[in-house]
Amino acid sequence: MKRIVILALSVACVSPFSSFAKDALKANPFTQTLAAVSAPELPAKSADLVKHAARPLQVATTKDVVRAAVGLNPAAAPSIVAAIARAVPQMAPVAAETAVLMQPDLASAIARAAAVAAPDEVSKIVLAVCKAMPSDYRNIASSVSRAVPGSNKEVLEAVAEAIPTLKPSIDSSLAVAESGLPPAGMALGQPPITGTPSTSLGYVSGVHPMGFGFGSLMPRGPVGNPPYLPISGNTGYLNSGDNNFQVSSGRTYASP
Repeated sequence: MKRIVILALSVACVSPFSSFAKDALKANPFTQTLAAVSAPELPAKSADLVKHAARPLQVATTKDVVRAAVGLNPAAAPSIVAAIARAVPQMAPVAAETAVLMQPDLASAIARAAAVAAPDEVSKIVLAVCKAMPSDYRNIASSVSRAVPGSNKEVLEAVAEAIPTLKPSIDSSLAVAESGLPPAGMALGQPPITGTPSTSLGYVSGVHPMGFGFGSLMPRGPVGNPPYLPISGNTGYLNSGDNNFQVSSGRTYASP
């Protein structure tokens, strides 16, 4: 009797795994087609397959095409997503999310490629990619906001929607910056690129007092240490790395 019970339990445990294995091994309908094209042609062929899919099947087709194409050439994930985004912009978020789930280390590159190719879909792209790879939201937001001018607010709002615990911090930061939005990466705790002006205000980067690990944005006066912060009325930057301070007038002033 004991042997019968053990056998029955074994069969019960194996059955779900067998079913899962069958699903995992189910052939992707586009793998063979894409395998027949050369590597340089892979992005264009992927985009063509999505573009000519029937509208009701476009989402499913996009997912299958991206899985097949990225499976054949993982390093080409950003190019594949960009090609699909240019051909069918509304599928950019689907393509980006699918690719990121397969290649999480390329999340910010994939998001950037999709956003540049389909700028009107920026918000949806950031939302989809941040949901797929929430731990990399800072790099994703920074990469997209720098690649698509004027997208800061959309990017930050998408991050807030993807990661609700950040919403209070982002909302308060946007309110503080109402006279001039900071770049998304800066608002999420990343300093601007050295020597590159980003906004008319300086911001203190750090952990938000509410504990969300978000850069609290508070206006402050110009400082001499990097990151370089613009001086009101000037386009120059203070640099305390040497003994002199250079300002936009071109004059040199001795340090105190």
